[in-house]
Order: sequence, then C-alpha cells, then structure tokens
Amino acid sequence: PNATLEDLTKPGNDDEPQPTLTKYDDGYHFQNILGPLIKMEADNDRRMKEEQSRSGISVRWDVGFNKRRIAHFVVSQRDGEVKIIVGYELCLIH
Repeated sequence: PNATLEDLTKPGNDDEPQPTLTKYDDGYHFQNILGPLIKMEADNDRRMKEEQSRSGISVRWDVGFNKRRIAHFVVSQRDGEVKIIVGYELCLIH
C-alpha cells in the first residue's frame, strides 16, 4: 500500500520468471530457473481448483439393481455453466 514508483525499479521485483535454457551451468542454476516456474504452475493449479469449488449442492444416495451405490446430484446453475464429465474427481465435504 505504501509502494512508490522507485520501488518498481529495484532489482528482484520482477514477476516474470527467467527464460529457460537448453544448457545450464550446474544443478543450482537449473533449480534457480525452473523453481519459480514450478511454483507459479502450482499456484495456478491451486487457484483453478479453488475457483471450481461449489457449495449448496444436494446429494441423494441410492443402491442400484446391481447393488452398486448411485449418487444423484442437484447443482444450481446460478454460478454459471457447470460441466461434470465422467472421470472428473469430485470431493464431497460435509
């Protein structure tokens, strides 16, 4: 909140990671370049999962004719379009 224009020109304030190389000097050089990229990807994945979370979903459980459990979901559409495809991971928290 108290940053000034001079703070932007200080070294180390770049949000852009260093470009990757085809050859590195040693393991530390490799780690210093790829480490921030891996962290940025992990942060992006975490943010995407948080954006996909929903609340207010009702679930009804049944047992099918083949003795397998069946879950029936009712999802409200007011949050926008929701696409649930076979194979998606679904975590129910009560």
